[in-house]
Amino acid sequence: MRAYSRLLSILLMAALVALIVPAQTQANEYKWLNASKYEKIFVYTDFKECTVVADQLNEAIKIILLRSGIKPAISDSLVFQTNDEGGESITELLNSQLIDNHKIFLYIYGRCLEYGSVYIYQFDIHFAVFDKKNSNALLFSSPRHSVFGADKINGVKKAFKKLIEDAVADYLSANMKNTK
Repeated sequence: MRAYSRLLSILLMAALVALIVPAQTQANEYKWLNASKYEKIFVYTDFKECTVVADQLNEAIKIILLRSGIKPAISDSLVFQTNDEGGESITELLNSQLIDNHKIFLYIYGRCLEYGSVYIYQFDIHFAVFDKKNSNALLFSSPRHSVFGADKINGVKKAFKKLIEDAVADYLSANMKNTK
């Protein structure tokens, strides 16, 4: 009887630790997503091999972010072309407010391959920061949102929308704690 009681105590203690430790770890896990002025975000998209739905995916990103109270700047480049007063094309780097001080941005990668009557697709969404010192983007491995599958165009768009909604939820969750 005493061994049974001791075993029960150990099991209860293990269950408590299993429930409490992951919750505490998860609460702090994404705190690096906290961003000043999180309501504006740069979104870098790489849909070069998914041109059949690229415009619709970019529109989905814009709509989902705007509905969440976040104003996106979406581009497939880290460099923008602008025109000066004389009509000449000038290359400018991104707006510094979107990339300064290790500001978080979204890197969204997508590939689609037509295979018979369906498309095989892969999408990855990473959070990243622009490292000015080395002039490149640093992608964070967590939280990472990925999906892979085969479906018709509407199914591809639906899977992508769910993926972007999950990424935005993580971003908002980390930043809403900041505003309270």
